[in-house]
Amino acid sequence: MILEKAKKLILEGRLYDAIDLLEKNEARYYDNKINLLESITLLLFAHRRARNYDKLHDISQKTQQVFNELISENGNIHAILEKFDKLIKGKETREELLNAIDSLSGAQKSKIPLLLHIKFRNVIFGSNYDVNMSLVEKLSYFFLEFQGQFYYADILIFIAWNFLYKTKNSLALKYVEQSLHLFLEIDDKYGIAMTHATKGSIYGNMGDCKKAINHSLEYLQKAEELGIINTIWHACFAVALYYAMSGDTSHASTFNDRCVKLEEHLSFTDHQSTHTRMLIETRISWVKGDVDKALKMQLEKLEIIRKPHDKYFVAVVLSLLGDSYYQKGNLTKAYTYYKESLEVRDSYGAYSQVAENYLQIIIVNLEQNQQEKATEYYEKLKELKESVNEAAVNQIFSLSTALFLRSYIDKESKKKAKQILIELVDQEITYYQTTERAYLNLCDILLEEIRDSNNLQLLEELREYTKRLAIIATMRDSHLLLIELHFLQSKIFILELKVEEAFELLELAQEIAREKGLVRLEILLSNEYDILLNQLDVWEDFTQHLPTLEDRLEYTHIETLLNNMIRKWINYADVHYDSESPCYFIMSNKGGAVLYSDSYSSLPFDPEKISNIQKKIQHICDEKRADNKIVRFRFQEYSCLLKTEQNLNICYVFMGNSYLPLKKMSNLLSDFNNSEVLTKIVTETEKNQILQLQTRINLSKLIDLNFA
Repeated sequence: MILEKAKKLILEGRLYDAIDLLEKNEARYYDNKINLLESITLLLFAHRRARNYDKLHDISQKTQQVFNELISENGNIHAILEKFDKLIKGKETREELLNAIDSLSGAQKSKIPLLLHIKFRNVIFGSNYDVNMSLVEKLSYFFLEFQGQFYYADILIFIAWNFLYKTKNSLALKYVEQSLHLFLEIDDKYGIAMTHATKGSIYGNMGDCKKAINHSLEYLQKAEELGIINTIWHACFAVALYYAMSGDTSHASTFNDRCVKLEEHLSFTDHQSTHTRMLIETRISWVKGDVDKALKMQLEKLEIIRKPHDKYFVAVVLSLLGDSYYQKGNLTKAYTYYKESLEVRDSYGAYSQVAENYLQIIIVNLEQNQQEKATEYYEKLKELKESVNEAAVNQIFSLSTALFLRSYIDKESKKKAKQILIELVDQEITYYQTTERAYLNLCDILLEEIRDSNNLQLLEELREYTKRLAIIATMRDSHLLLIELHFLQSKIFILELKVEEAFELLELAQEIAREKGLVRLEILLSNEYDILLNQLDVWEDFTQHLPTLEDRLEYTHIETLLNNMIRKWINYADVHYDSESPCYFIMSNKGGAVLYSDSYSSLPFDPEKISNIQKKIQHICDEKRADNKIVRFRFQEYSCLLKTEQNLNICYVFMGNSYLPLKKMSNLLSDFNNSEVLTKIVTETEKNQILQLQTRINLSKLIDLNFA
């Protein structure tokens, strides 16, 4: 039978085969309205799944027209549907309705799920992402009793998305799991893929980028198996978005570029969704420190997205605009967009996001010392909390209370604020941004206490909270937050005069920034490492003379860093690297004998200086500090990079910052390992500790290629 074959093709994900089959055979059903109705409905399903949105309106209209004709021409079906209306109103029992259905023919009974889907789907879903769950519960039995998993699963997945839009994430997860159960039962390959898409979006909503990325990658794999270009694009978009949210701009750019290529494919038809890639591109720009570029894109897209009246997306962009202006320090503009985002979200009842906007507005007003206006929105947030009683809203209200108390100068208020924050971080926080804010504000209060009391023992408590937040950031793949926390933790170690530990954390933060494509942040961290190297004598002197806390705070600027983390004002938009001035290149063996050295400065070659640098190199190697990594150190006015390869110590000496020299050193080591030069050097020096002329020439060429 053609309808069964078409449904099977849809379940297999062969949507265009199903469309061809249904369109070619539509005429044969004109004398059989109920089969015609199912044919058009299946066609609607296939086009919706293929994301051919331009065709959906006309097919939907035709479906409704045929449905109306059917019930006007068929008294039995009309009577049964009227009984469903009575059931919903409580004027008919399930048993009475089932008895009435028994009077239908077998063919008519099999169409009950189809009829319910068409009659009630639009009633179940309101215009503001509302769901009539009472109606769903009354109808669920009949969908399942008459083998209507195909139609019922469609309703359930849509319920999950509507709860997602309202940020009711636990309910969204509940219904996506129910839909998955049905999709698996009927082996609906596209449906199964969509459950991963949905879960990815839910976890993204929750700030758990790791789970969001994993489900989106699973979605992409299944989309590629289906081979539907629009679906593959959507999956690539999801992967790119959650990588961008995590702060991994390298992977985000890769999948965003793939979206761009897919948009050029002849089979790509989902052109109305392409503007949503702005969410990826603005996030990438924002994370990289280019707020102006992100802001420009957001403003350009705002008017475009207003036209389709997608309230959820409009609210997201308005809130992002608020964030961008906030990061730029334009609090007036930030307030304007946060307020507009709030109004849109309030119109469709996304209460946790409404509470988030209230909190953003409260913060903006507190920072402008507009206490009265901040209090006005605090009271509105309180009213919302009391009226909806949602966990996320309650926690956001608690956080806003703590921030209010922090704004007062008396110690008692600050003590109460600290207690609220401690209680917040000790519970499961349902809205992810509350977690970050609560921890960072708690750390800031502790830092104030350390300064006021001169009690360095509190540093252990401060470090503990940063560790706990770092664990959360790691679990959620929140890379940008993790990098900033390592930066902060390095400064805590410096306050404790644990300089080596500080170097390790700065190096780790820089490595993560490099992996995730955060170039400007990588440069900032590299420069911080250099600054600490330059201050090493000061800190070594501090360890002997036990400086005051005031002295330590002055050198670390930890208060400024934490303050900027709280406000998302870490500014690295203008960070750049300076080209270094090459001075010397030295290669020695494990015993300390110099095998090769060269000078790149205009100064005459200084064997004594080379010898002194070599002594420093040997000292570092004896301490095993050069094992498996490039070591940065200072010698007099010089910066130095040292790496041990196959018992050879390779050292580059220069003037300036180390960001670019590190890149050059890495490239040189890569060239070494991809050529025979290193092997020849090792072989020759093991025999007589003298390099052959040709080996020296080849070595010199490689060095000049990377450092000249």
